[in-house]
Amino acid sequence: MKALDPLVWLQQKIHEIRGYTDRTIMIRPHPGAYKPTDFLQFRTRHYQTHLNVHVFDPVTTRLTDNLQRAHAAVFFNSSASVAAACAGIPIFVDDISCVSWAVANKDVSKIETPETFAREQWMYDLASAHWSDADARAGRIYQKFLPYL
Repeated sequence: MKALDPLVWLQQKIHEIRGYTDRTIMIRPHPGAYKPTDFLQFRTRHYQTHLNVHVFDPVTTRLTDNLQRAHAAVFFNSSASVAAACAGIPIFVDDISCVSWAVANKDVSKIETPETFAREQWMYDLASAHWSDADARAGRIYQKFLPYL
């Protein structure tokens, strides 16, 4: 997260979001860097009861399952934002270098009324950065993104 401490950013973001909504906040830590002890503070009675914040275990839950009933998803900068955007979930992103920046809300004060973005060109652009010409000729890109269009 560049020079930011992820847990400090998370704590600040929770309190910022709380200024605009009382919806449940579900945290999904990065599975590659997940240490349950880092998230003990978010599992305290204060966070769970007063701030309505809960933590998913990213090792035992799938991202797609976590996103199923999401109103919105908030990221600093994460490739998981792509999955949320492709699923049609409004996303909020803080880092301009995030791959989903073009289809993301930037102002968390709009969390209750997030903007939705046309995603088709963004998906084409994303696919062209990750797929070969042979993949395109074989129709693999189209087949991969067809369920999201």
